[in-house]
Amino acid sequence: MSTQGWGSNLKDVWDKAELHRSGNMQPILVVLSGGMDSATCLALAKYASVGGKVGAITFNYGQKHSNETEQAVKIADYFETGCEVIDLPGLADHFVTSLSKNSTMEIPDDHAGGIPNTYVPFRNTIMLSIAAGFAQSFKYSTIFYGANIIDYSGYPDCRPEYIDAMNKVLDTHDLIHIEAPIVNLTKTDVVKLGEKLKVPWELTKSCYRGEDKPCGNCPSCQYRKMGFEGAKVKDPIYD
Repeated sequence: MSTQGWGSNLKDVWDKAELHRSGNMQPILVVLSGGMDSATCLALAKYASVGGKVGAITFNYGQKHSNETEQAVKIADYFETGCEVIDLPGLADHFVTSLSKNSTMEIPDDHAGGIPNTYVPFRNTIMLSIAAGFAQSFKYSTIFYGANIIDYSGYPDCRPEYIDAMNKVLDTHDLIHIEAPIVNLTKTDVVKLGEKLKVPWELTKSCYRGEDKPCGNCPSCQYRKMGFEGAKVKDPIYD
């Protein structure tokens, strides 16, 4: 499994983080979107590394919710890691997806099965490849990717087997690998983990529609609500 030993529940993830704290965690580059999952991964990397080298990378690819990129920088500043912004202007316009800034496709409120129109074809493969090149250039050996199986919703690139396949490619490039620490956690456990790590939820953005205020109806908003309600934590973005 592509979790690289992080396990399948909150206790497993926390135990692995504690194990890393007692050893030598390799330099970590976190792929940061500005959402709750990647913010939790950045917080986890900082905790597990005990002052070791941690960095972040984010992408502006012409997405509808481009404010997430701005939030990614703020989250990285909060954790004092810095964040490299990679500009891929208009990339999403070349794909069929409702998440392109210029798309006229309607973002659905529910997932009806199959691959949803919010999927950006091969987006994460492109971004993880760039992250790998950045990691190799600047001496990171581990990439933290905030994939979460609850977000699968038909997305091929949120599954453990996808991460396994990407790692097989990276194995040919020496000493860089992808870890997905929260891939098997429920959204409730993601929130509980983030609470332990003091994730600044107010800085995170999840809504597919990309407005200043979350719509509360799209699948991403629904998953977020499910997580906070399950953890019995008030979500500050609704204040």
